[in-house]
Amino acid sequence: MEILTPLRVYLATSWRNPEHQFVLEAIRQAGHAVYNFKQPTPEQPGFGWGETDPNFRDWYVPDYLRALQGPVAQRGFRHDLGALQAADALVMVMPCGNSSHLELGFAAGQGTPTAILYTQDKCDPELMTLVADLRTEKLEEILDWLARDVRYVHPQRMFQGPDDLFQAPKEPRE
Repeated sequence: MEILTPLRVYLATSWRNPEHQFVLEAIRQAGHAVYNFKQPTPEQPGFGWGETDPNFRDWYVPDYLRALQGPVAQRGFRHDLGALQAADALVMVMPCGNSSHLELGFAAGQGTPTAILYTQDKCDPELMTLVADLRTEKLEEILDWLARDVRYVHPQRMFQGPDDLFQAPKEPRE
């Protein structure tokens, strides 16, 4: 299917999701720019809690709340939120964690088209996934949805994020 206008797609998933890179590359190959939280800019690796403290898995709530206010977490948050607010669509790849679900809810709340891609045979049923415009097990359906149903830049976008946060495909499509 021919792409009329390349979209800025926010890909929400977990650092641990083995399908992340495959889905990211497939969306880029389809002609869209994709925000990669693992590498928001060519010079800047993505945020990870290990940057704030190598023992983050042993934190208590006060440690976590303190780290949220630190410069490393704030920089990561600004990158991710800016891209989220500037996205034309959001694709959440399951399985993923709480942050991805918050990102999908935020995007849906601002009127950005959202989709969920299930990459495992089993899942925990969640009623509120009905907020998403599309739920599917097939990457092809995600690509068709992006090409067919998501053709506009959301008119009520709260923030125009920098385009350089979205990494375009390596080679132009024919």
